[in-house]
Amino acid sequence: MNTKLTAIGYKSNSKPRKASKLGINFFERGPVLYIRLTYEGQKLEKSLGVTITPGTLFNKTQTIKGDDAGSALIQSIKAEIEQNASKARVIDSPIILESILQLVLSGKGIIDCKPTFQNLLGLAFNEAKAKYTSGKIKSEKTFKRYEKVYSDVLNYFERTVRNPAIRLEDISFYDASRMIEYFQTAKGFEPETIRKRLEFGKRAYEIARQKKLQEHNPFQGHKLPRAKNYAKNHLSEPELNNLAAFVFETPAYHEIRDFFAFQCLTSLNYCDLEALLETEIVETDRGPAISQQRSKTGTEVFIPLLPLALDILNRYRGRKPRYCFPIPTNQHYNRVLKEIAAIVKIKKPLTSSFARKTFCNLAFDKGMDVDSMGVIVGHKTAKMAYKYYLAKQAPNRAFDAMEALKSKLK
Repeated sequence: MNTKLTAIGYKSNSKPRKASKLGINFFERGPVLYIRLTYEGQKLEKSLGVTITPGTLFNKTQTIKGDDAGSALIQSIKAEIEQNASKARVIDSPIILESILQLVLSGKGIIDCKPTFQNLLGLAFNEAKAKYTSGKIKSEKTFKRYEKVYSDVLNYFERTVRNPAIRLEDISFYDASRMIEYFQTAKGFEPETIRKRLEFGKRAYEIARQKKLQEHNPFQGHKLPRAKNYAKNHLSEPELNNLAAFVFETPAYHEIRDFFAFQCLTSLNYCDLEALLETEIVETDRGPAISQQRSKTGTEVFIPLLPLALDILNRYRGRKPRYCFPIPTNQHYNRVLKEIAAIVKIKKPLTSSFARKTFCNLAFDKGMDVDSMGVIVGHKTAKMAYKYYLAKQAPNRAFDAMEALKSKLK
C-alpha cells in the first residue's frame, strides 16, 4: 500500500522570549565606589577601588557631584559592559558577569578592585559617625575621641608605609606591633589609649573579613599591659580634704577648685556640670537633689546634695542665667586644675575626669552599694561601675574582707 506523507506546517502561538535585562548599578559603601551587576539570577558586587565623597553619587544619571573624571569613568564602564553583553547575545554566548566585568575593568587599568586600608578605616569611622548622627553616641566629646583615634591610626600608617593606596596585604602583625611601640615611646600613650587605636584597626580588617576580602587580621593577638597604678586616676580622701580646705591667693583658682569639689561630691562629669540648669535642682521632703539626664548616655540620674555641695551651689547661683555655674572651657578648666595640683602638691595629672572616679571610689569605700551608686552615677548596669571603677580596687577590697574574716576567726 502506497502511503503519501504530507508535511503540515506548525505555527506556534507563543510569543518570542524577551531577552533578560542586564542590571548595572553603582553605589557607595562609605567613601568607596562599588558596582553591582544582576542578570538572570546572577548577582555580582565589586569595589572599583575609587574613593569618593559620601553622598555625591547619583546612580540614575551616573554622575558624581564635583568629580567629572569619576563621572566619565563610571559612564564608560557601564557603556562597555552593555556593549560586551550585546556581543554575547548576538553570537548566542552565555553572559558571565565575572568575565565581562574583569575584561572591562582591566581595560581601564583597574586590576585590584579591593578597597584600600584607608577605605576600610573610613568605613570604620563612618560607623561611629552614623551612631553619633542617629543619637546612639550622644556626646560630641565621645565622637571627637573616635575622630582622633581614626586620625592617629591613619596618619601613622600613611607616614610609615608611604603609599597613597595602602593594600590590605601591606600591613602585617609586625607593622601593628610597631604602631603600638610608637604610641608607647614617641607619644607616651597609656595602654588603654593605645588599645582604642588597636581596636580601630582591628575593626577595619573585620569589615574586610565580612566582605570576604581578607581573612588575616594583623591587629589581632597583641597583648597590652593594663595600667598598673590605678590610684593615679582618682584622689584619695586626704587629698580631696586638703584640696577643699586650701586657701588660694588667686580668685580664679578658688572657682575652679569649687567646681571640681562639686564634681567629686556629685559624680557629674564636665559636660553635665557645664549644662546643669537651675530647674534641675529639685526640692524633696528629704532635701535638695539633682535630677538630670546624662549628656553621654541619656540615662536619668538622681543625686542628693551633700552639705558642702549645697554650699558650693548656693555660692554661685545667679552668676549665669539659667545655669548653676559659670563653667569655663574644658581646656582652660583642665589647665587650671594642673596648676592647682602643683600648688596643693598633688602629684597626679589632675583633670576633670578625676572627679567622677574620685566619687565612685570614695563612695564605695564608705559602704555605698553598687545599685545606689548606679542611680547617682548614671550607669545603665552595675557591671559598668565594676568595670570602670570598682574592679580596679579589687586587691584592697580583698585585703579588707580577709581582715574582717581574720577578726571573726578564733
